[in-house]
Amino acid sequence: MAKVTKGIISPMFVNEAGETFISLDGKAFLVGENNITEAEITSAPGEFRNLVLALNNFTVTNESLTWYHGTTRLRFVAETNKFYINNSEVLGESFSSHLIASGLVNYGLKSKISLFEFAAKNHNNFIALDFAQKIEEGDMKCYIMKLNEKFFVYRMNEANRIYTFKSLNANEAFDYVLEQTGHEITDLTSELLEGERVKAAEKFNRISVLQEMIAFLKDQRGVIAEADKTISEIKEADTLINSEIKRLEEEIENIKNNIEEGCGECGAESCECNSEATEEVEETEATEEVEETDRTEEIETEETEAESQVDTVTEEDEELVDRQDGYVPGTLKYGNDQYSEGTEIQIDAEGYTTSAKDDVVNVFIGDTPLKISKREIELADGETI
Repeated sequence: MAKVTKGIISPMFVNEAGETFISLDGKAFLVGENNITEAEITSAPGEFRNLVLALNNFTVTNESLTWYHGTTRLRFVAETNKFYINNSEVLGESFSSHLIASGLVNYGLKSKISLFEFAAKNHNNFIALDFAQKIEEGDMKCYIMKLNEKFFVYRMNEANRIYTFKSLNANEAFDYVLEQTGHEITDLTSELLEGERVKAAEKFNRISVLQEMIAFLKDQRGVIAEADKTISEIKEADTLINSEIKRLEEEIENIKNNIEEGCGECGAESCECNSEATEEVEETEATEEVEETDRTEEIETEETEAESQVDTVTEEDEELVDRQDGYVPGTLKYGNDQYSEGTEIQIDAEGYTTSAKDDVVNVFIGDTPLKISKREIELADGETI
């Protein structure tokens, strides 16, 4: 299965003509208002070239810049605008002077230290490209960029070192990437596709809905995870949720494998067999709808009972999760319909440190699990991760 990377990090530099330099895998491109063209990296501004070099040598995210030097981790954190060696902050002197004076980095690597400092100073010029994706399958890489209704594909064959760049419409881009990598770029092209490709987009949307249902059920399972499984209601709810998750996962696999219901006699979608069985199929579908409704109501009832039991079991605990569970205290930056500004929350520490500013992070408000944008939460005063 192809590997898909979104939110690709790239340096950005705007020239006098208003065009923006970006870099994908070391290759420079110029992004205009309605077009994307190839650019020679050697003709790009020096500041941009240095940032591309830094991207190739260091690990860059929206939050930080990291250099792994042997067993030592050198890090710049954008939010605090500070340098760190492993987990210790560098104080009182320049970062480069400290590294050389302490002997952590040999003087012969002074140019690399300078590059790291330059990238840290210009960290705000690194951005996550929301209009681009990278699809990898074996030796093949395809970078797909969407600009308005146009698609631009940069294909790299690592085996024979052949590179191509094309401007395509939605249908052409869909077919080309599918041919090269076996991946359907329905999330980028769904609104612009025609003909048979629409079915792929519909399949993608069906899978997305089922994945949201699975995520909801897993959240509910998390609510009762710490409860006493010897309580019959909790045990039944846990079993029911697990079976429903399994059913939905199997349904997703069937959709991915294009397993559709057809004639049991001849396999055709429309035939005399199906015509004769139409009434029976309709009755079966109606029965399944009733059963599905009953099952949904049963799940909701079980979840309500289970949550009630969880409240009883955990009423002596001040917080459902704490530091031992990987959560740290924080507050809501902004109020909403349900919670006011400053509401105390418990934040998933790992999710908070690894997510981008626009990503969602798992939190608990009391015993309620929620997913909230990182922009809308903050750590408690004096709290560090």
